[in-house]
Amino acid sequence: MSAIDVTNTLVRGQKLPIFTGSGLPHNELAAQIADKTFEWLDAPVRRYALADIPAMPYAEELESAVYLTPEGIVERALEVVRW
Repeated sequence: MSAIDVTNTLVRGQKLPIFTGSGLPHNELAAQIADKTFEWLDAPVRRYALADIPAMPYAEELESAVYLTPEGIVERALEVVRW
């Protein structure tokens, strides 16, 4: 938790969808972190995950739109900083 002590924020990335069964343990982890560090957080925990889609596309252009990107991570981090 030392990073939260320093920044008072948390952005979590996961390579799984947020709302499906495979992503649920990661959501629980984010919830527990938020619960244990609530008094230190200056903004809500921000999650960044794989797009919530029914099936993974095979076309390269579509596949790249589903995955996490460095730009997306920066965008979520800036949202937390601006909070």
